Amino acid sequence: MVLSAFLAFPHPGHLTGGTSVVPPGIIQPTVQYLPFLDINCELCGKGFRLQRMLNRHIKCHSQVKRHLCTFCGKGFNDTFDLKRHVRTHTGIRPYKCEVCNKAFTQRCSLESHLKKIHGVQQQYAYKQRRDKLYVCEDCGYTGPTQEDLYLHISGVHPGSAFLKKTSKKLAAVLQTKLSPVLQRNSKEDGKDE
Repeated sequence: MVLSAFLAFPHPGHLTGGTSVVPPGIIQPTVQYLPFLDINCELCGKGFRLQRMLNRHIKCHSQVKRHLCTFCGKGFNDTFDLKRHVRTHTGIRPYKCEVCNKAFTQRCSLESHLKKIHGVQQQYAYKQRRDKLYVCEDCGYTGPTQEDLYLHISGVHPGSAFLKKTSKKLAAVLQTKLSPVLQRNSKEDGKDE
């Protein structure tokens, strides 16, 4: 169904003064309207502070799921949600608690655990980015840079889909950065003989 067809129906996002009529097949959640959430979804009324968050949310109303799980066939609207889901099949848990060694599939789950179980509150400034963790989805290896991940995958999983998906431009950039490292490593290997 096209977005404009959904918009033809009155819904909680509109001030219709009447009851809400929702198209068949759409589950309408109970939405609490908060004044600081000033951008509302036209389909379900859910509020957002940022337009980009609304744009991401609108995909959830689409019947077309572009990203399919290769394990079970479940569909997702974006790659982040698919990656999170796939980890339920693979068991990969890259975010580890330094206090008790419990591992999690998502950073937010680790942060929640630290706060609730160990009383550790993360100290991040508003909009401060956390250090990105680069994760091998084949074995769970984690590295601090994309170069580390690329080196790991090319060495340990040479047939990986990641290498096939990596753009030629990124591969060229990484090869340029990594050539001195690879040459140094091959010279060191030659000395051992």
